[in-house]
Amino acid sequence: MDNQPVGGTRFPDAALPLGVLTPASVPPVTTRLITETCGNLGGFRPFTAAELPRRYVTADRYLAAYTVLLDRLIRRGLVLPADRAGILIFAATRYRGPLS
Repeated sequence: MDNQPVGGTRFPDAALPLGVLTPASVPPVTTRLITETCGNLGGFRPFTAAELPRRYVTADRYLAAYTVLLDRLIRRGLVLPADRAGILIFAATRYRGPLS
């Protein structure tokens, strides 16, 4: 979904994206030559101000869902508890944008 990779540990940024990976980055196809091992660089298209509320309703609801996923990762030992506050501030800033 949203061109996010499938499988593995789902971090909040992948489960609750703020944009679409487009074009999606693809792995290399061959390792015969050094110039053929990089794949492509991919890209990112952020959701517009109109798309965000359609997906998440409000910034507070987005952050509540983000917090649930983050706390699950903390309980599993995949994120340090000491990093929680900073990650949530970063997520709020990314949702609202640098000028809000």
